[in-house]
Amino acid sequence: MSIHGRTTRACPYAALASGSGTAARKSSAHFRNLPGGTGQWDEISGFAGRGAKETAEVLGKLASRMLEAAPGLDPFNPNLPAGYTYLGQFAAHDMVLSDVSVSEDGRPGVLKDFRNERLLLETVYGGGPNVSPEAYAEEAYFDRPQYRLRLGLVRHGKFRGAGDARDRSDWVMRDIARCCPVDTNDAVGFPNQATHRRTPLVADPRNDDNFIISQLLVLFSIAHNELCEELIARRPALWRGQRGGAARRDRHGVFWMVRKMLARTWRRILIEDYLARLLDPGVYALYRHAGWRCAFSPPGDRRMPFEFSHGAFRMGHAMVRPRYELNGLEGGSFDMERVVARSSTRNPGAFPTDASWLVEWSRFFGGAQTPPQSSRKLVPHMARVLSEAVIDETLPYRDLEAAMAVGTRSARSLSRQFQAEFPGLAPALPEGAGPGAHGHETAIADWLRAGKTKFGDDEVQALAEDPPLPFFVLFEAMQAADGLRLGPVGSMIVAETMAGALEESRVHVRPDRACQALEKALGLDGVSDMPGFLRFVQALVAQDPALAKTYGLPVVPFTQHPTQE
Repeated sequence: MSIHGRTTRACPYAALASGSGTAARKSSAHFRNLPGGTGQWDEISGFAGRGAKETAEVLGKLASRMLEAAPGLDPFNPNLPAGYTYLGQFAAHDMVLSDVSVSEDGRPGVLKDFRNERLLLETVYGGGPNVSPEAYAEEAYFDRPQYRLRLGLVRHGKFRGAGDARDRSDWVMRDIARCCPVDTNDAVGFPNQATHRRTPLVADPRNDDNFIISQLLVLFSIAHNELCEELIARRPALWRGQRGGAARRDRHGVFWMVRKMLARTWRRILIEDYLARLLDPGVYALYRHAGWRCAFSPPGDRRMPFEFSHGAFRMGHAMVRPRYELNGLEGGSFDMERVVARSSTRNPGAFPTDASWLVEWSRFFGGAQTPPQSSRKLVPHMARVLSEAVIDETLPYRDLEAAMAVGTRSARSLSRQFQAEFPGLAPALPEGAGPGAHGHETAIADWLRAGKTKFGDDEVQALAEDPPLPFFVLFEAMQAADGLRLGPVGSMIVAETMAGALEESRVHVRPDRACQALEKALGLDGVSDMPGFLRFVQALVAQDPALAKTYGLPVVPFTQHPTQE
């Protein structure tokens, strides 16, 4: 059998989702395996000689082990505050848009990536007002182009009955927009309109996956809308002295200028804040020195590696906390079950929601005197909230199953590649380790035997020698960095994939004279991390008391500034 011309052994994992090992490795033209493999028998991860049922049982045991508590282990990670869990999810949405959910379906024959331009905030803007009009606010006159992103209302206080819906004087504009159509061709009638599914009016419906990520979309939408107003109405003098400034100050021109400035800011935040925290320092330094260009991927190859989409970037699930403090209001603390359930599809009757759900982002990213909440460490121990209480089957099991179904490259194959590409950073293998070892065989075997979940000796050996990639990335992070950041191989996968996304779309964010002048005048050129972005957006809104009230800053601010002495 072969994948992209490379000979591989049979992969029984594939039968879990597709029923055919051959089909599982005929990757869609839009997805691929990370290049640089040796073509040897262990390139694709899988248990030799095990059928689908046996493989599923082993994966189920491993998922159960990952949901066990770790005695003596501090589960929280001060290096990655809680907000970076959802910033990573936001980045994933900005890189991959599949016709089938890659988290629920591992059939690579139907997996296609429809994301046109990666890491340009397409997850916020879609194709623009003409292609994704549902995401944009209607203007007063039909001949005026849409340029503002849609937002929805949040009640200031608790819901007080039907009459409360008519008095919106203290409601704030701080949610994504959601619609509840009355006249439809639905096959089932909905006599109680309050329980009808509320369709999110956004460019990427995945940003309504949970309430925290929908609030993150709201933050970027507010930044866009108010930057547009700043350039159109409040500070038109910013355009003076610029060639063609008067013509570019129309709504259409302002929309594209603001989109470009925010995309440039977004990429700086990813590189200088998110990736700097997440990656192994040596790997980060190498890619940054190279200008975030690929180390070994073919030029122009726009396909998404399975090792990223189904492997390393599933590490975000380990970062999820069981509970979040959203703000300082009474009742503003929620279990993760309720955060996940607060979406248009899972709980349509909960909207419009009340202000206790508004996110004060300094509690998630920092920037205030009080330290932010930490995410959970990058270790193979996940919060119990990711078990059957939230979804039909455990999330760890789904991650493991999907990775093996598509046929990601094995941990030892990737470890070999890391040693070849980055010899100065490659950790020394244990004494006696063979050329096909990944270096953590003994540690994984000991970890498997130490838990409450019981494994047979053959299962321990199989998992230790050929661990599923999502598990290996977390285990490596635990061994190499105490779970504070990714280990070398996980960092290589993420850095290579992100570098490819940044490189392929770099042409769209090249600075021009007008863009640089506006960024400098607005102070946006100095924003390179999330605390700085929060301060920028809050200052943009707070300059007008009426606008601050509209967005609910007196109720729940975006950030709490440090006290100035």
